Amino acid sequence: MYYEIYIDVLFVVNMVMDYFLLRLVNRLLGGSATCLRSLAGSAIGAAGMCLAVLLPFRSIWIILLFMHGFIGILMVRVGCGCKGIKRMVRGVLTLYLAALLAGGLIQALLETTRLGNWAREILLGESPGAVGIRTFLFLSIVSYWAIIIGIRLYGYLKAKVSEIYDISLYINGKCERVKGLYDTGNHLQDTATHKPVSVVEYQAVKKLLSEEQDMQLQNMMQFGESGDAVEKMHPHYVLYHSVGKEQGLLLAVTLDILCVSLDSDSKLIQRPVVALTGDKLSQGNKFQMIINPKIIDN
Repeated sequence: MYYEIYIDVLFVVNMVMDYFLLRLVNRLLGGSATCLRSLAGSAIGAAGMCLAVLLPFRSIWIILLFMHGFIGILMVRVGCGCKGIKRMVRGVLTLYLAALLAGGLIQALLETTRLGNWAREILLGESPGAVGIRTFLFLSIVSYWAIIIGIRLYGYLKAKVSEIYDISLYINGKCERVKGLYDTGNHLQDTATHKPVSVVEYQAVKKLLSEEQDMQLQNMMQFGESGDAVEKMHPHYVLYHSVGKEQGLLLAVTLDILCVSLDSDSKLIQRPVVALTGDKLSQGNKFQMIINPKIIDN
């Protein structure tokens, strides 16, 4: 059987699909890769597919090793910024899991909407009309958002089942472990950096401070007087609203690192902003921190 393949269409179609897949992988791994990185990774994947078609490979094993080995690793490295063998392996496996899931969704949509002929035009390079291109883009976007909504729903339900996380706070090379409550009602945001703000009991942070830093932060909380010892923590105030109080101010500082322990992994947030409170956040000391949901969900 003979097919006429349009190499430009093959490149564009694979780049679009690979871009969506890399964005999914980045979200699933909790990475911070930008859209431009994902676009570069998808271009590498699309170029690899075109090379696999153009080069005279005779062995199916060479093609599999080239596409699903070398190109897949390069896509994850560039498109998601994965480093280290363990994270690279997870990235590649997640990439192909996402591809399998997205492919299944697209196939289901094709069958239910009877768009099989248009898909064949794109995938096999037959008569690449504008209708087929639009259909493929539409199905790709629908599949991408269907998976994203599923991930967000899973995260929401997971948070409802397990709302308290183990948190590690780092300042001055010291670490303090606390319990943090996942609170969907916490919408605090630092107006200066636009970072999400979590609330933590001051006593938990105090254990990480020097005596001079402790004294200066307490002065700021009570009298608004700052000092040089806490300059690197960028102390400032954030406005908050709570039940029973229309609005108020909390002293916020920037930590070195915040680490959230998840089920089988951990998530590191560099230079997080937290607001300090002198009050106990829970009865029985069940938790010492109220987590902004964006820290875990993003």
